[in-house]
Amino acid sequence: MIHLTSSCDRYDLAYLWGVASVGDTTLLGTADKYVTAEDLDNDPDLAAAIPFLYAYKISRHCEESEEGAGCITIPSTATLENYELFIPLSHPIGFAERMYDNPISFVGPSVEEIVMPIHLHIKRKY
Repeated sequence: MIHLTSSCDRYDLAYLWGVASVGDTTLLGTADKYVTAEDLDNDPDLAAAIPFLYAYKISRHCEESEEGAGCITIPSTATLENYELFIPLSHPIGFAERMYDNPISFVGPSVEEIVMPIHLHIKRKY
């Protein structure tokens, strides 16, 4: 049995506390609308990787239709109605990704099987 588990976590780096996490079951299929086998010239080796790709948006405000389905909101303030954890705009946000895919130990990844993530930071220009 192969056990695959991963998570993407967001931290307030000023205080080193976690404020949001997205697990593998939520990430599953999030890249499907961005890449298909046809996009990869139907190369079977590349197409085999598609189920393991994800595309997830971390935003200060996700559209209601996106929230939880490919986007997670990281609020910059707390309100009386919203007791969620937040990261002030003046604090840097840290990203940590963890994977537990070793079929023997179920703890550490097999280093030769890791494809390092690519993060895109898109910032509005005012």
